[in-house]
Amino acid sequence: MKSYFNYFLILILLSFIIISCKTRETNYITYYNKVNEIDSIYRIAQRPKLAIKKIRKLFKEFQPKNQERIEEFENYIYLSDKYQKNFGGKKNLYKFITLIAPYRNAYQEHLPLLKNME
Repeated sequence: MKSYFNYFLILILLSFIIISCKTRETNYITYYNKVNEIDSIYRIAQRPKLAIKKIRKLFKEFQPKNQERIEEFENYIYLSDKYQKNFGGKKNLYKFITLIAPYRNAYQEHLPLLKNME
């Protein structure tokens, strides 16, 4: 009786591990296409609030990359701050810092925003 119980617990544990593993690959081609679409909404159509809404939805699906020329994550944080929209607070600021940290003193231009969030 006890051995059946142990097998049952092991089976439940293994099934939990298998189910909880994240096996889905992220398709960043889709991400970049959506970023370019949202960037067009912001820059060409001049609709920053719609762009904020769409990029927030995109960042729920994908980890932000902050492309070199578009800088979508940086724009999202600054636009959200400008229009008093929620951008995820300190959690997203920490993500942002890790994206810009490797580039020498790039963080220094963002210090006023970071100080406002304290």
